[in-house]
Amino acid sequence: MKKLILSLIIIFSANLYSQEPALDSIALAEVTVTTKVVDVAKERKTPVAFSSVNAQEIDVKGGNLEVPEYLKRTPNLYQTPSTAGGYGDGELYLRGFDMNNVSVVINGQPVNDMEEGWVYWSNWAGLSDLTSSIQIQRGLSASSLAVPSVGGVVSVNTRASELEPSTRLKFLQGNDNYQKMSFSHNTGVNERGWSSSYLLSLWEGDGYLNGTEGAGVTYAMTVGYTPRGGDHEFNLSILGAGQWHGQAYFTPMLEDYLDHGPTQGNDFRKFNQTYGPYKGKDYNFLTNFYNKPLATLNWDWQISNNVTLNTSIYGSAGRGGGGGDRGRNYGVTSFRRSMTDHLAGGGDAYRNADMTINWDAVVAQNVANAYIPESGPFAGMKLGYHNNPTGLPRGAFKIARYSNNSHNWFGGISKLTIDSENFRYQVGVDIRSYAGIHKRGPMELFGLDGWVTPDNSFLLTDGDRIGQVITREVEPRPFKSLNMYDPAQQRFWIGNVKWTGVNGLVEYTGSDKFSAVLQAGTTRQLAYSENFLYSAPEHRSRDIIVNGGYLKGGINYNISDRSNIFANLGTIKKPKYLRGGLLTNIVGGFDEAENIDPEEITSFEVGYGFLSSNLKANLNFYSINWGGRTLSRTSGSGADAVRYVYNGVEQLHSGFEAEVIWYPTSQLKLRGMATIGDHKYNKNFTGTGFDVNTDQPNGDTSITYLDGVKVGRHAQTIFYLGADYKITRNFSVDIDFMTFDDLYGDFGPLDSQFRSPGGSVIKLPAYSTVDAGVSYRTSIFGKRSFVRLNLNNVFDEEYISLATTNLAAEAGDRTWNGINTQNVVRFGYGFRWNLGLNIDL
Repeated sequence: MKKLILSLIIIFSANLYSQEPALDSIALAEVTVTTKVVDVAKERKTPVAFSSVNAQEIDVKGGNLEVPEYLKRTPNLYQTPSTAGGYGDGELYLRGFDMNNVSVVINGQPVNDMEEGWVYWSNWAGLSDLTSSIQIQRGLSASSLAVPSVGGVVSVNTRASELEPSTRLKFLQGNDNYQKMSFSHNTGVNERGWSSSYLLSLWEGDGYLNGTEGAGVTYAMTVGYTPRGGDHEFNLSILGAGQWHGQAYFTPMLEDYLDHGPTQGNDFRKFNQTYGPYKGKDYNFLTNFYNKPLATLNWDWQISNNVTLNTSIYGSAGRGGGGGDRGRNYGVTSFRRSMTDHLAGGGDAYRNADMTINWDAVVAQNVANAYIPESGPFAGMKLGYHNNPTGLPRGAFKIARYSNNSHNWFGGISKLTIDSENFRYQVGVDIRSYAGIHKRGPMELFGLDGWVTPDNSFLLTDGDRIGQVITREVEPRPFKSLNMYDPAQQRFWIGNVKWTGVNGLVEYTGSDKFSAVLQAGTTRQLAYSENFLYSAPEHRSRDIIVNGGYLKGGINYNISDRSNIFANLGTIKKPKYLRGGLLTNIVGGFDEAENIDPEEITSFEVGYGFLSSNLKANLNFYSINWGGRTLSRTSGSGADAVRYVYNGVEQLHSGFEAEVIWYPTSQLKLRGMATIGDHKYNKNFTGTGFDVNTDQPNGDTSITYLDGVKVGRHAQTIFYLGADYKITRNFSVDIDFMTFDDLYGDFGPLDSQFRSPGGSVIKLPAYSTVDAGVSYRTSIFGKRSFVRLNLNNVFDEEYISLATTNLAAEAGDRTWNGINTQNVVRFGYGFRWNLGLNIDL
């Protein structure tokens, strides 16, 4: 920190350099891509709603924020700290759909987990250093992936190796001891057409929530070859971000923040119950660690004047996972009850005065309860267990365990494009092969010598009494051994997904005023699971084949040189994901879902755009119906158990979006955004009853009353107003105001409160935040330099950004701003800051 302060003294005493910084384009639509495989939407041509964020804005306002946070000024995009609570765990919602239904692509390659569709932003912690542009295409999008998303596409494009020769150092200091340093170098293109670029970035910090410290390294290398006068362009890139960070997804009840948060510091919002001092430092059993290198080879071939072939081949070998607890010592952490009740029930024996975990007490309990064999390969060793092996007493143990969620992912995308006088034709393929490798074992044994997993019945090590004994601990850090090939595991299964897609496009391009496009695609998804511990090694599920596809079209008409209108319409059959969608019990068996048919989505959108030399405005209306879903629940037990199956579950997401960018003068930029959404279930659903024992209909029915019930977890009304004023050509200030409303608690559509008319969902208090920043361009020792100070949530607004329960406040209940304090919530982040320095060497 002292070095950073010294640097600032030098900066503000230096002479200003005279070069005028370039303003960003009024359209903010310039998207730099490394290959033509990327589907780029264009102003006044592509009939979809989209927004673009360029490298300058990311570099200025990114700071120590996650990717979703520096996209938050996009219409109908809501970002929130997730229940996981750590750096890189943020959630993103686009038109009310979470990341399972929002496609994220990097240089054209899909990165959503192919087993369940999620995106883990911590795997891409260094994107702010690598990105040249991000385009957010809402709704049907312009993507030609075999099956597009429901909510939209976030397309991240990294810097190409063809950049001009340059070298840059970046330093960043932020709240909660956040520090970052990065080095990048671009060679430019030599006489033979070769170019390359390199980046290395290191970061560390304590995390906003208590106990969520982390560190990471971002690395990237790109090599390009563009022979002069040739018809081929090649670009090879390798990028990744190895990182680890603590988490807090044992999300507290609201009353826990209020009652116990102050014991961990002045800010009650930072409360976390999952860590404590151990062996001289804080130990959090919830730790995420991962390294996901992505290697991509792009080949663009200009076959003739009007025929091109663009191909991208990619591969990723992700290695890492997350931590958790294991064992039946329920006094260590609270679960489904308040911390106050937990302490009264004996949990105080495992808590320090500041409400952190007393790991020494956990060690003592483990040692006191340990099973110590008198003979055999584990004689004299202290062993613990979760499920009770035959003949052994029920034991209260607690260890930290890791879950290895690694994967091997390979794929390729290729597009053949033919341009004629009036039309553009395109046909493409999208091929993917994915294997998710899932194992579990001890991360920290807390005084024990080994952990027993009796479920592995075919790997017995002590007669019929105990199963596999695991003695090796895994360090939760990237680039460390994950014990992947040791047969001693708590669990081991592999989820496999094979994907083949074909897509085509016809676009009319024969008029400057009118354009139209028709796209279609189909896909074949083959998925199966292999389980190596809960059953014989050769046991696997059947191959589940689901076909999907889409048909979408749109038109754009340029009314004048400034105004245009557009519309699009489409239908999608989206295959369900393997985990939860096709198989409901993927760890302990191969139970298939009630309905494995693809989900059905229909989408309609109409919009108006205006673009002049100093003003850009877009307004659009959308309507998305997400159906074809099946839900089930079981009522009763034993001979009276009944399973109710609800088919045709639907949600309707509709609303208005507006975005305006205006330059009243060359010094002042104003920007505004508005989202008014109506996202809800659009009818009641009737479930058919089945006898659980015979799997036959029993004549019963059950109605779930959801008609008009709002969808939770995201704000449906959002307003934004921002101003950027350039005081001098080297000094500027900016301020952003955002307000969020119509944010509802999360719930399950089959919750008991909706089995009779009148069920409702809680509405969280509206909130507003203000961000501000100062930019200063100067010269240090003759080198162009840039200083940026970001202040986020300037007024330290206290607000709930997410509620994962739906408990209404009744008379006599304790409340906070009208919310029942027994709800499980996540507070938004309070005041934060970051100060950065860029030096061009």
